[in-house]
Amino acid sequence: MKKKFLKLLCCPQCKTSLELHIQEIIIDEIKSGDLKCKVCKNNYKISDYVPIFLKREGFEVEGIKK
Repeated sequence: MKKKFLKLLCCPQCKTSLELHIQEIIIDEIKSGDLKCKVCKNNYKISDYVPIFLKREGFEVEGIKK
């Protein structure tokens, strides 16, 4: 994920801005880290350059329960 995309992202729960915490950066792209909501305190991982906004426990995607 590029840093410039942070201003386009918001918390899926409360729609407020997110705070970036970088763990690994490679050539101006964030490979891993966290996005934290300042209001509702939810935490979203960045894994392999992709921010993950889905909850892993019992979520459903297109009728397929994971």
